[in-house]
Amino acid sequence: MASRLSNYVLENATNPGTGPFILNGAPDNRRTFAAAFPNGGQVFYFADDGSQSEWGVASLTVGAPNTLSRIRIIGNTGETTGPLDFSATVQVYNEIPAEYLLVLNDDGSVSLGDTTLATAADIKDLNDKMVWSSPSGGDLKISEIILSKDTGAVAALLADGTWRYLIDSDPGDGGDVGIRQIVRSKDSGSLAALDRDGAWHYAVESNPAASSQDGGITEVVYSGTNGTMAFLDRNGTWRYVLGSTAAGNGDLNCLELIVSGGTSAPAVLDLGGTWHYLLTQAMVTAQQGESGFLRLPIGNNQFILLQWGGFSGTTTLTSDSGVYETDVIRVTWPQAFSQVWRAFPAVTSDVATRGQQEQATLTAQDTTGGSFFLASRTKNAAMTGGFFAIGLA
Repeated sequence: MASRLSNYVLENATNPGTGPFILNGAPDNRRTFAAAFPNGGQVFYFADDGSQSEWGVASLTVGAPNTLSRIRIIGNTGETTGPLDFSATVQVYNEIPAEYLLVLNDDGSVSLGDTTLATAADIKDLNDKMVWSSPSGGDLKISEIILSKDTGAVAALLADGTWRYLIDSDPGDGGDVGIRQIVRSKDSGSLAALDRDGAWHYAVESNPAASSQDGGITEVVYSGTNGTMAFLDRNGTWRYVLGSTAAGNGDLNCLELIVSGGTSAPAVLDLGGTWHYLLTQAMVTAQQGESGFLRLPIGNNQFILLQWGGFSGTTTLTSDSGVYETDVIRVTWPQAFSQVWRAFPAVTSDVATRGQQEQATLTAQDTTGGSFFLASRTKNAAMTGGFFAIGLA
């Protein structure tokens, strides 16, 4: 079960000891746990009596009274994971622990607590290898691409079960037929393939009309350098088709290979009519610095947008239950989202003296920005915070 998080949730509990927190209700301008979460809900909690603090995950029981029962203690100010013995009034509030915050580090890696989820090299490797399907303009999808063991040709399997071969080896008689020779026919001016049954198959016209934009082909080879089929046009330029090192066991076939006019990336059409686009560096955009973003394509002309930045404010001169808050701070995202999934606030400054309970809270989020406030137990304190937001571009 996922641990829950909500806004402005704070209640008092009297002398809980090491047992459940008996919730006495919320002070003014705060919400109760029962108002924010369902019965049996698993929630993050912080408990603080002014001299010691504890944080973790607890289960909410809605009743008379409402109670929070510890499930897992993540940490405490005694540097242990055991329950603290609270013998006075405790403030219990809902906030996400630092161990659960997703952080984009200065070196480009992404971490959760002390665990690195993805290094900058991982993200670069993703940029180099990612493919997805997004056909358009009547183009067909493919489901498999292989290098045929019988013909030695690249073949694409359509969704309807039809095989399409870069070089036709006449596979319609119940099995693929291997190719023995490729030549340029002196009679037709086109490329011709001789299959293992002795039949010639003419592949391309290599003497196009002068009025057309087609280019003639003078040579076909298998490139030992690139491991691909290559065509030499009459301008002396080599055109490389498709390389494959497939073993043939479960490998996918393709129907068509193009360079997409929309993305300028190589695209393969599978047999089901789905386009698979190779990721290019130009499709990944980023802005580095203390405020920035990372825009990653995920297919179907959609992009995940990761954004980060900071904000600052000064706490007020009046308090609520000993807590001084800044006014609501409106932050504009570096780039607008089409759909924002989640924004995560954090305090990036420290107010002098212990027990300040510095907090950064998200109050609202939309596609153009978020609203935050900072809080501590010191009035007129200059504070800074940061955010990390994720959604669709």
